[in-house]
Amino acid sequence: KTNSSNGFQNQDKGTVSVAPEYKFNKRYSLKNEYSRDLGNNKNKAELQLKVKPFKDDNMDFSVGAGGVQNNNNGTTSSQVNFGTNIRF
Repeated sequence: KTNSSNGFQNQDKGTVSVAPEYKFNKRYSLKNEYSRDLGNNKNKAELQLKVKPFKDDNMDFSVGAGGVQNNNNGTTSSQVNFGTNIRF
């Protein structure tokens, strides 16, 4: 994917990501996402737990924790994500 808000010098660069997912059953799944931002030279690794509270696939909740490493200056940061997807 690419980010259109980047400047003109970074338009040819984007993000490459791999996200394998393991489904325990119809309700719970675990996803491990690794992404590399080619424009800013950053690596991101995140582990997410997804829960589908209802029998249909119209809604799911996710919680994730991960870290971002900037390869330019060697700094690292942590993050926690919460999300909800609702399909109409």
